[in-house]
Amino acid sequence: MFQRLLLAAALAAALALPGLAHADEPEACEQVLKRLDDALKTATLSDEQKAQVTGLRKQGLEKCKLEKDAEADADFQAALKILGQ
Repeated sequence: MFQRLLLAAALAAALALPGLAHADEPEACEQVLKRLDDALKTATLSDEQKAQVTGLRKQGLEKCKLEKDAEADADFQAALKILGQ
C-alpha cells in the first residue's frame, strides 16, 4: 500500500513539474495579439483610446517580431486594459 502511495505521489510530481518549469515564461505574443485583435473587433473606443491601443499594438508587434515576448506581452496587456479586458 505504501508503494502505491509513493508511486502515485511520484507520478503526480512528474506530471506537475513540466508545467511549473514554464510558469514564469510569458505567453506567446501571437496568442495575446490574437486576443487583442478579437477584443478590438467589438470595442467602442474614443479617438484617444483607439490611438493608444493602436500605438501599443504596433509597439508590441515590433517586439513580437524580435521574439521579445515578455516586452510584447506588456504592450498588448496595456492595450487590453484600455479595452477593459
